[in-house]
Amino acid sequence: MDRKKYRTIATYTILVGIVLILAVFLCLRSEELGQFFSNIMGVLSPFFIGFCIAYLLLGPQRFLEKQIVRIPVVRDWHPGLRRGLCMVAVYAAFFALISLLVMTILPTVVQTIATLIANLPTYMQQLTDTIGDVLIRFNVPMEEISQWFGSWENILTTLLNSLSSFTNSLLAIVQEVTTVAMNLFMGLL
Repeated sequence: MDRKKYRTIATYTILVGIVLILAVFLCLRSEELGQFFSNIMGVLSPFFIGFCIAYLLLGPQRFLEKQIVRIPVVRDWHPGLRRGLCMVAVYAAFFALISLLVMTILPTVVQTIATLIANLPTYMQQLTDTIGDVLIRFNVPMEEISQWFGSWENILTTLLNSLSSFTNSLLAIVQEVTTVAMNLFMGLL
């Protein structure tokens, strides 16, 4: 009986030791492990999206199946054919809804960005004038502003650099939206 007890203790000790060694290894390699899981999720995300879409569209499909049986001609069809017809109808409605949303939202976003870029020099001039007016109103000498921020050219250069960074962020957002759209499309397939 004592041997069995000591074997059990030894087995648990070895298992705890292995788990601790793995934990230390994972902590030391956490960045590589994170990159690995990120790559795995990148590959599997279209499948997860597909499962989510299928789950969300299952309710409307079942509802449509119950309603389509009321039509006398369709009632005699094979259940698989009715289900396939309902599935095609639900997916067609889903695609139509997504297309409608994209067609209404995307042109507005593009137009807004184009207007922002076209009016950027005007906005910069208005900003410069407003800052100048505020400085004059509060009797702030230009020398103090130059000490704080540097010359107007430096301020404008900083603002333009910020705008450039904003544009890069906007492009990154567009790229992310495109990636999500592609994953959505792959998930639907």
